Amino acid sequence: MSKDGWTEILGASAQLEVTFYPTNVSFQKVRIKEFSEDDNKKVFPSLGGKHETTVSGFLIYGNRFYDNIAARITLPSFKIEKHNLSQDWTWDCSIKVVGSKDKEILVVHKTTQFFDWRWVDINKSAVVATVRKFEGCQVKRDNRPGNRHSYTGGQSIKLTPENE
Repeated sequence: MSKDGWTEILGASAQLEVTFYPTNVSFQKVRIKEFSEDDNKKVFPSLGGKHETTVSGFLIYGNRFYDNIAARITLPSFKIEKHNLSQDWTWDCSIKVVGSKDKEILVVHKTTQFFDWRWVDINKSAVVATVRKFEGCQVKRDNRPGNRHSYTGGQSIKLTPENE
């Protein structure tokens, strides 16, 4: 995760706490996993890349799981690789209940994760990165001195099949 105040790390990150409803029923023994729904032929910009699973495991007390969302690169790598801005891309993903050996049992929720990288100003003095998931949970951060993560939104997922 990137930390507030870092100027040598570009990007934004957050740990989202997602709650499955209803909360008066325990889903603690339910195992979930996030899967990419992107086509294998999908092309990404230079800062983008193929979706890697970050959510996998059992729901914890209170029917919760934690999902890390992030987009980051070191300033030296950004300069060496000469990335052009602005860049944006998406990942389509689904959260599924899984059994042994990650056998898919039930699609719980489908979502799209959005990434956006831009210059802060026309002088290209700093870079701002935004990551958004779950219909509005968003984190934004730039690499100016004294920078801080800016969080907005929130989402609760209802544990019901997609086709109901």
